[in-house]
Amino acid sequence: ADVVIEAVIENFDAKKSVFEDLGEHAPKDAILASNSSTIAISRLADFTGRPELCCNLHFFHPVTVMQLCEVVRGPKTSDHTVATAMEFVRSINRTPVLLQKEIWGFIVNRVLFAASEEAMRLLEGGYASAEDIDVAVQKGLNWPMGPFHLLDFSGLDVFYGAMQDRHQLGEGPEAPEVLRKLVDAGRLGRKTGKGFFDYD
Repeated sequence: ADVVIEAVIENFDAKKSVFEDLGEHAPKDAILASNSSTIAISRLADFTGRPELCCNLHFFHPVTVMQLCEVVRGPKTSDHTVATAMEFVRSINRTPVLLQKEIWGFIVNRVLFAASEEAMRLLEGGYASAEDIDVAVQKGLNWPMGPFHLLDFSGLDVFYGAMQDRHQLGEGPEAPEVLRKLVDAGRLGRKTGKGFFDYD
């Protein structure tokens, strides 16, 4: 294999285990990529013994529909690895964007988290309903779906876990209370039939 992409649950220990295995068993010249949406490759690359061949290739869900892939260069990622990763993404008819250096959440999730946190603050403060906030963002910013429907679609537990990871790394505040309460109640979004909205 020229490129091996890890796509396990968004959990550092699970990803670390995979990268240790890849370091032992993957072809020696293969690019080792993580599909993580928030865990930088610098946290995983050294476990392979070949960090120069490691990068993030963050595809968006659902992969069969979404065209974007964030290619993230780690501090030890070689120019050849970046060029090969960009070409690989183009070869599968996806659009790569390159993050020249790591930052938590990369490009899209940093923007998404900022917008989602503001939406949750508006909801918590009683300024507007989740439905009206979603309509305002859809119609006012031309988003295909509002932040609350997007969070429900992505999984509130996934989003909550990423926000807590970000907080533990000193990159942002704890998750809003409204999100924590929904996760604690098992309202994880579309996959459980209930999140910010109820689904039939």
